[in-house]
Amino acid sequence: MAFGSIYLAPSAGCGPATDAAPLDFIVGTSTPVENIQVRAYDQSTIQYTDYRLRLPTGYAGGGVTLSFCTSCGTVTGTIQIEAAFRAFVDDAEDLDTTAHTYDYNSVTISTLPNVVGEETYDIITFTNGADMDGLGAGVECLLRVRRNTADSAAAFAYIHGIEIYETP
Repeated sequence: MAFGSIYLAPSAGCGPATDAAPLDFIVGTSTPVENIQVRAYDQSTIQYTDYRLRLPTGYAGGGVTLSFCTSCGTVTGTIQIEAAFRAFVDDAEDLDTTAHTYDYNSVTISTLPNVVGEETYDIITFTNGADMDGLGAGVECLLRVRRNTADSAAAFAYIHGIEIYETP
């Protein structure tokens, strides 16, 4: 049985101690004006956002898919978004002394919206097992997200939200 989905808003994440992607706002034009939360990723410095979550007990072992809602401050170039899991397995590692090496999966968004401010939806998939750091049903984890600055969009990239669901 698949678990449905988990939605992560920009404010659900936090930055690591260094190189955090800041919580920012896109200002709307309605009355009153909206503040649309985003995580803003610079084009010249790799920045990160960490999301703490628990994989639901209904996870059936099919791998997970992350669906990213993004936008960009330009209409040309590409954006590369990367994500990785760190599983917090019961009584298995000391979180404040164990250095973890993140194994990132990525998506390259090669067709940016034709208007700055429009959104696009793209996915990253993870297969069950090592690709997800052994993450299993009911296990806490950290999802780390970053922008790879080797992409070619010469502007900020924005993540509006992430939906996580079991890969069908």
